[in-house]
Amino acid sequence: MRKGVQNSSCGYPGLELNCRNGSAILRVSEYDFRVEGIDYERNYLRLQTTVISCPSNIRNLTLDPNRFLIDNGTTTELVFILNCLNNLNVSLDRYRIRSCGGELVMLANDTNLRTAAEACGGNGGGVVTMPVELSGGEGRIDGTNYAEVVERGFGMRWLPADCGGCRDSGGRPHRTTCTPELPKRSARLWIWATVAAAPFLLLFFVGWWCYLKKRKLRREEERQNEYFVELMALESFNDSTNLENNGRNGSKLMVFNYASIVAATNDFASENKLGEGGFGPVYKGKLNNEREIAIKRLSRTSGQGLVEFKNELILIAKLQHTNLVRVLGCCIHGEEKMLIYEYMANKSLDFFIFDETRKALLDWPKRWNIIEGVAQGLLYLHKYSRTRVIHRDLKASNVLLDESMNPKISDFGMARIFKRNETEAMTKRVVGTYGYMSPEYAMEGTFSVKSDVFSFGVLTLEIVSGRRNTSFLFHDKTVNLIGYAWELWQQGDALEFEDPTLVDTCLVHQLLRTIHVALLCVQENAMDRPVMSDVISMLINDTMLLPTPKRPAFFIGTSASMLTPVENHLDDCSINKMTITEMVAR
Repeated sequence: MRKGVQNSSCGYPGLELNCRNGSAILRVSEYDFRVEGIDYERNYLRLQTTVISCPSNIRNLTLDPNRFLIDNGTTTELVFILNCLNNLNVSLDRYRIRSCGGELVMLANDTNLRTAAEACGGNGGGVVTMPVELSGGEGRIDGTNYAEVVERGFGMRWLPADCGGCRDSGGRPHRTTCTPELPKRSARLWIWATVAAAPFLLLFFVGWWCYLKKRKLRREEERQNEYFVELMALESFNDSTNLENNGRNGSKLMVFNYASIVAATNDFASENKLGEGGFGPVYKGKLNNEREIAIKRLSRTSGQGLVEFKNELILIAKLQHTNLVRVLGCCIHGEEKMLIYEYMANKSLDFFIFDETRKALLDWPKRWNIIEGVAQGLLYLHKYSRTRVIHRDLKASNVLLDESMNPKISDFGMARIFKRNETEAMTKRVVGTYGYMSPEYAMEGTFSVKSDVFSFGVLTLEIVSGRRNTSFLFHDKTVNLIGYAWELWQQGDALEFEDPTLVDTCLVHQLLRTIHVALLCVQENAMDRPVMSDVISMLINDTMLLPTPKRPAFFIGTSASMLTPVENHLDDCSINKMTITEMVAR
């Protein structure tokens, strides 16, 4: 057979074989048949019409007697008389096919065929014949099983033909098919060439795979080296004589070996996980020398993490203060980037002051020490460090406590460095935590040292009261913690703001002075707020006169319908030893 896409001189003349919907379709005399089987030895085809649902769709099959031969032994013709609408006698009515609108279906050898054709001919009817194969020598067919008979198909033979045209076109005949002629020598050469080339192709692909793998490793090493170059530019890493191949241990900060971090955390086991923040998960680890560390692991899915990682590491390498958390170094391994901190045994401040049971462990002397320590840490960042630093995310969960409950400010991922002559800056990307951000920063993106002063004031109020800065009802009004402190101060009842657990340990005058200073820090206008050096002087100098605080910012809370979402948001406190950075869009 000739495929429809082959040269017209190839294959048996008049037979074209195609594929349609998973079936082989043979075109004979411009009519499509479904091929049920082909016997090349006997030159025999078994065909079936592709339209059997209604005889009116069937056309006459005219075969060239010089090419095709119907198998008369098993095949006869089924005659369809179309549009036969006249009243027929009883003997003919049994042939009526009512499903297709009045056709008659009869066998070609039926003695009533001529009578039926004459009876229907006056109505514009036509006659269509279709070869069918009948089993058992059936002599007639009723009006219900003609489709079954058609589905059986019929047999047809084809007569041999001259394939000279196929040879002339460069092919060779094979029974009824034609394939391109190839010299035997060329075929053998192709086989030997393929066999000989296979090992070389295999070696090529193996070599290419090895090359790609090495190139990937080399690129990872180059990226790692870029980080090392940047780290070594820091003064803390300048002592190259102390560097070691395994661990790159510098004079102050260390670049830890990845294997040592994996061993310290037991391959980042879940039981060593302390928590998770915007930067990524935080793990507790123990080095070979039994020293405990905290590992802040950069999340691979964190879009902002890489910037904050470099920012915090480069920045904190220049900061050394007793009230700032100490970064021991970092670990860089391919896509893995981690910051290594000193371990804080008592976790974070919010773990204590917002828990009804644990807050009792923080008496007034401890809370006063925490307030003063945070103030000293901020003063160092704003004034005494080699670069002026604005933290921008001071909150209870970012104040860690060591074994003696001494505070240490942590999480410098959002911090910004100011030049000495720079007083404020603006940003389109407002980051931080709701409730701690100053109004000018939250609404306009303007931040300065006064932004940290505002956060310190909120934190101080939380430490004194043991409450979060969330909204609640007070005298039928919805206020937040700032508004609650302001209302009590205005009424002369500031002592009611005190955490009840402090009754037996607090110094009243010191507590009232602390609330007074906190209200000065949260004033709405940034120009009215004191700088941290003045804040410390006002806290520790009992003889220093304090100005009267002006109206604070955000002292009116949200509506009652908004209380639950705000409280739920702020209840997600950090219980780990590191920090959680909450990203709030502007």
